[in-house]
Amino acid sequence: MKGKIKATLRRFLSIALAALILAGCAGAAFADGSDASGTLNGVNWVYTAADKTLVLSGSGTLGDGERESNLFGASWSANHVKIGPDVNIKQGWVFDNFDFVEAYEVDADNKYLCNPDGVLMSKDKTVLIKYPAGSKEFSFYTVPDTVKTISYGAFEFSSALKTVFLNDGLETIDTFAFFNCNNLLYITVPGTVTSMGRGIFSQCRVLNKVTFEEGVTEVPAEAFDRCRTLETVVIPESVTTIGEGAFWDCVKLTTLDIPKNVQTFAVSPGRTLGKLNIKLNVDPENKYFCTDDLGVLYNKDKTLLYFCPNLPYTFDYTVRCNLNEYAFSGCENLRNVDIDYNLRAIPKNAFYNCKNLNTVTLPATLQRIDGAAFNASLKTVNYRGTEELWKLITIDSFSNDAIKSATVVYNYGEPEEPDEITLSYDQASNTLTIAGSGVLTLNDIKKWNYTNLNTYGLKVKIGKNVNITDAKVFCDTLWPFYYMKSFEVDSLNPYLSSLNGVLYNKDKTKLIRFPSGNTTADYDVVECSVASTVKEIAPYAFKSAGVTDVYLPNGLETIGQYAFDGASKLIDITIPSSVKTIDFGAFRNCAKLTRAVISEGLETIPSECFLTCKKLESVTIPDSVTRIERGAFTGCALKEIKISENLTNIVVPGYTFAGCPAAVTVDADNPSYSADSLGVLYNKDKSLLLHCPNFEKAFTFDISCGIEQYAFSSCSNLTDVTFSFAIKKIPFGAFRNCSSLKITTVPDTVRMIDSVAFSGCAMTNFYLPDSVEYLGDRVFERTPLTHFEFNDKIDTFKNIFSICKNLRTVVLGKGIKKIESGALGGTSKIDTIYYRGSKSDWEKINVTEVASALKNIKIVYNYGQTSGVCGDNLAWSLQPDLFQITVEGSGDMYSYDNAEDFTWSSTADDVTGVVIGNGVTSVGKNAFNGFPHLNEVLLGSTVERIDSLAFANCGDLMTVAITTEGDTKIEYDAFDGHNEKFLLICDEKNTAAQAFALDNEMPLVTVNYDEEKKVINFKGTLTVFESVAGRYLAYYASRYPDAMYLHFDVLTFDGIKTADSTDGKRFECVDPDSEYLTFKDIYVKISVMKDGEEKDVTFGEMLERYENGDYDAFYAEIENDKGTDKSLVVKAFQAIFKPILKITSSIINFIKKLFK
Repeated sequence: MKGKIKATLRRFLSIALAALILAGCAGAAFADGSDASGTLNGVNWVYTAADKTLVLSGSGTLGDGERESNLFGASWSANHVKIGPDVNIKQGWVFDNFDFVEAYEVDADNKYLCNPDGVLMSKDKTVLIKYPAGSKEFSFYTVPDTVKTISYGAFEFSSALKTVFLNDGLETIDTFAFFNCNNLLYITVPGTVTSMGRGIFSQCRVLNKVTFEEGVTEVPAEAFDRCRTLETVVIPESVTTIGEGAFWDCVKLTTLDIPKNVQTFAVSPGRTLGKLNIKLNVDPENKYFCTDDLGVLYNKDKTLLYFCPNLPYTFDYTVRCNLNEYAFSGCENLRNVDIDYNLRAIPKNAFYNCKNLNTVTLPATLQRIDGAAFNASLKTVNYRGTEELWKLITIDSFSNDAIKSATVVYNYGEPEEPDEITLSYDQASNTLTIAGSGVLTLNDIKKWNYTNLNTYGLKVKIGKNVNITDAKVFCDTLWPFYYMKSFEVDSLNPYLSSLNGVLYNKDKTKLIRFPSGNTTADYDVVECSVASTVKEIAPYAFKSAGVTDVYLPNGLETIGQYAFDGASKLIDITIPSSVKTIDFGAFRNCAKLTRAVISEGLETIPSECFLTCKKLESVTIPDSVTRIERGAFTGCALKEIKISENLTNIVVPGYTFAGCPAAVTVDADNPSYSADSLGVLYNKDKSLLLHCPNFEKAFTFDISCGIEQYAFSSCSNLTDVTFSFAIKKIPFGAFRNCSSLKITTVPDTVRMIDSVAFSGCAMTNFYLPDSVEYLGDRVFERTPLTHFEFNDKIDTFKNIFSICKNLRTVVLGKGIKKIESGALGGTSKIDTIYYRGSKSDWEKINVTEVASALKNIKIVYNYGQTSGVCGDNLAWSLQPDLFQITVEGSGDMYSYDNAEDFTWSSTADDVTGVVIGNGVTSVGKNAFNGFPHLNEVLLGSTVERIDSLAFANCGDLMTVAITTEGDTKIEYDAFDGHNEKFLLICDEKNTAAQAFALDNEMPLVTVNYDEEKKVINFKGTLTVFESVAGRYLAYYASRYPDAMYLHFDVLTFDGIKTADSTDGKRFECVDPDSEYLTFKDIYVKISVMKDGEEKDVTFGEMLERYENGDYDAFYAEIENDKGTDKSLVVKAFQAIFKPILKITSSIINFIKKLFK
């Protein structure tokens, strides 16, 4: 800590001196609020107080060397920093203490620096030098992908930031990078980071969660120094070192997992973790560390004790090995220590600040007691050696007053080896006896076989040498003791006593455990009057007890954590004015509790105090309360919430009152909070909505300001929200468990949707605006979403759909770089992922963690593209109304080994027709492979080559028209897997196509144009399929606009049986022996009716008249040597087709209509 204290002191002194200096280096003269100037290393600086601007000019480099403070005097109050073209800045400490800068502005011609979004970076954007700490525009920041290094103090004092998203590829986070970011809530350090300086997150006062990803090898020294709200730190297996002071004074950190590869845990883990009530979980495979039942940290073979946590209850401890420095530092609840080991020295600070230490027993082998080993409290020293030996012990004079003033008992007898604690059960009396000596632990209970135990009315007898310091041992193995009736303590027990079956400490100042089933003969729960001498109700004392009423005495001072947790029959509780401390979760999960009275005197209502007390309607909050901690009333049924003038700190109000229907009222003089007429809670100036009540009837809400975490959490009657405010962030849990909310989008001003923001809502679909850059974990968990589309800015697909059982399809944008292990874990029903990028782009995504899951999911590439490039000079487009892809341009089409690499691949399920325009010379390999509904292909007049598998596996493909007059080379497998009714149409001059058809035994129709007779001839049997649009006929009608007739050798209508058709009798040209309606040797021509006059027209004129509306009606006439017939095709008022291709493809359709 000394290094950090010195650094802070230097900062203070440098600022103080700056205000006093009248003349200095380079002639600078300055004072706060005054203009100032100077020169440093060739850099000229000028500070103008009127507009609070610092301008750097000249030519030179700053920050290239040892850190210096206060380079620019009092200009640290600048709002703007402007940097000229020849100025270089190497390190963020150059602007140390520049806490009000709103943006850094760099000359566009600067050779060294740039300023994207007002952030100071190196020119190539590999070094983030300084974030503008005074910027209030955003509560989050995404570090660009190019950044490799975050400089010294880069984000220090950036008070608006609640999170910073660090990029994969980041390698270095320098010293104090995020120092004193007072609103930073959580952050993830990517696995690419290989170097971190000390104190990177020190004094981040609301930091709650930090995740180090796999790949990080170190938690650096002082990393979380004085992060007093830090609750969760995820340390991966790759970490080998935890630095000195890494978790110093992290008082909310209650658990920490030590992975198997950690080799170094600071020099003094006790200094790093001192005074914390923290449970360390050491991986059993770790070769360097282990813990005992109480969570005390040792080396692997338990020859060195590193650290003892500050347990939440009074306790004694026996030491049987050497001690490390700070081993018991800050153990305020430690009462007695027996060092039962022949150690020679007690290292410095070993029992530092053990404020309630009564007795220590020391071995005769002791030779030295180092500085501050016993600095706080010690009444008695039991010394196993003689007085003469005691006088030979060297006791450091520094801060060891406690041991020097303690009473020393010489020649203290060697203690007897404690008997093993045993548990025995007498079935006849239904009595459990706990005998032996020592402190009862969970392991003692686990050794006992209670298979035949009758739990109802169980009586527990405690022997004279047994100590029980914590009721948790009865709760961790709840079943044997769930219905126990009473405790009975041996009268000679020096630690414990019992009264009316309740377990107390010896002097009855502490109620340790109320038996869960303290009942009458009928097992009806009775009331409990706590002994009047009690000052403390121990943790877990009434946990899961069946008591209905508890009478707490005046004089009670402390209610421990989880003291009444799960007391499911407790109805009413009054907390006397003598109570000054209530610990975490004291009354949570009391299912029948309806009323709680808190008397004047209590200042803090702790975290989760009444969490999920679902029937709690009335709570008296006295004026003495100044703080309500997180989750104190979550899930309650409060009918009234009154916030007094003095209640100025409610931790996350939206979560703390989540689900409560009560309208909130706020004292007008409260400096922190206000409420509107509906009872919605805001900050004082109503710029931030903190908590919306769960009104009893269905309601909607217009959001007209920013919203805080959990603002609408558990508003189960909220059905819709609108936004009249340009909100930029949907914060953590904002709409969590709004089970009637079916919101489908958020404004396009939103850049971040934080974790669990919409968890438990009712939407089935959701539109994500392009503005959103970040989605947190489990954003949409437990929603009935069926389909979701990412935009192209989201770079990580993580666990955002946990337990979304209806989700079937997900669309991923081109920005995705990684799919994390939890992404697909919340549902087993995702069957298709649509990806907007190509297959080659997909292969660059990190999918290692989900590789096995992806084997069962279909990946569709290039999703959402309706146009693109498919050759050096070719472009394609999708006409969705025609279900058609059109390729235009000139030259060859690209070929790929995978069909998914074509940018149209995602349209495969939607396309029935493909048109390759004139100018295109080839159809590439795999171009349309696997298009399941493609039934017609029209190839333009220049196609010379159809490559391998171009149209393979198109099971519906029935008609292909190749209009090239020259030869077209067709690969043998180009049409593999076509429909059994396949028909090839080609120009009569295309001998290669005809040969391909004959070689593959395909039905063939050739086409020619008789210019003299103006006839388009179709030779062979042309089959008209109901589902095929007939684009080839459209093409030929456009290609030969002067044509007056269509001539068909044989025209067959698939699906229309001859026997069922009236046309079979109407025309003699119908073949009566054909299964399907078939005409032979027929001509078709078109006539137009305009202003009562009818005349024959060419197909070109027909198209022109139709486009211009120059007609009243069109008629089609059929003729052969057997006769003629005429039918109305279209009247002027009928708008049947607009695009030319549809108009002309209707030629076949009206012929079919004519014959039906």
